[in-house]
Amino acid sequence: TLEDAPSDEPQQFMADVLSPRSIMLQWSRPTEPNGIITGYTLVYDDTNEIQIIPLPNVLNYTLDNLNEFMNYMFLLSASTSVGMGPNATVNAMTQEDVPTAPP
Repeated sequence: TLEDAPSDEPQQFMADVLSPRSIMLQWSRPTEPNGIITGYTLVYDDTNEIQIIPLPNVLNYTLDNLNEFMNYMFLLSASTSVGMGPNATVNAMTQEDVPTAPP
């Protein structure tokens, strides 16, 4: 059989808020990869600027330097040498930071 783009999205896509500025994303491989997964593409909106991050064949990624107390929506797709599959989606909100000095 010839290789094709994945038929489904990465599975169990989860976000773990680590700090007011960091989120760790985790996932598992698509159940129907239709070939060898060569990597993933992560997309998110960071203060009205779309970020596109190509990732190697890994199952987690930590984002740092995010904005505090902000809701993020992350899209993740897997790729084979033929193309990208559909997106998995997860939302996460960074924490509110503690003030560094009294007002």
